[in-house]
Amino acid sequence: MSSRPFSTVKHAERSHALLALLLALAAPALCAHADSPEVVSPAGFRDALRAEHGSVLVLNLWASWCSPCLKEIPELLRLERDYARCGVRLLGISMDEPADRSRVVQPLLAARFPAFRTLARDASSMDAYASVVDGAWNELMPTSYVLDRDGRVVERIQGGKSYAEFAALVKPLARCP
Repeated sequence: MSSRPFSTVKHAERSHALLALLLALAAPALCAHADSPEVVSPAGFRDALRAEHGSVLVLNLWASWCSPCLKEIPELLRLERDYARCGVRLLGISMDEPADRSRVVQPLLAARFPAFRTLARDASSMDAYASVVDGAWNELMPTSYVLDRDGRVVERIQGGKSYAEFAALVKPLARCP
């Protein structure tokens, strides 16, 4: 039994609980800041897609200046959370200019979308990345692709879409109990 007065023990317990809560709330933002988007070349992007074979992949081409992109990202994150147990994964690639990465993209991801797993393009053109999956990309954003478990594109989705629209495309490919 502690020799400290009861009120001192309760105060210390509350202080520890408050500190734990503050650290838990701050952790996602701290992690997101530490995990800035990995910069990949078009060849590295191809390798990243190959690494996802075996999963249903929703690939999202987005940019910080694209309002429909920013509106759609929470829908995609919800889709990934809901279908993760079914083998569905989400991967984004920021089509922002490389000069904007640390000034715009990284702070945006840290503040609004810390769970969004995204890559960043190097100085190569946007077309060089899109052509990895779609030789006929028309530079409309957002553009998302649904890739099957073998890495084949089965759907191209252009313009901002809702959770329900994405779920209808992913559900037939997902292996859900």
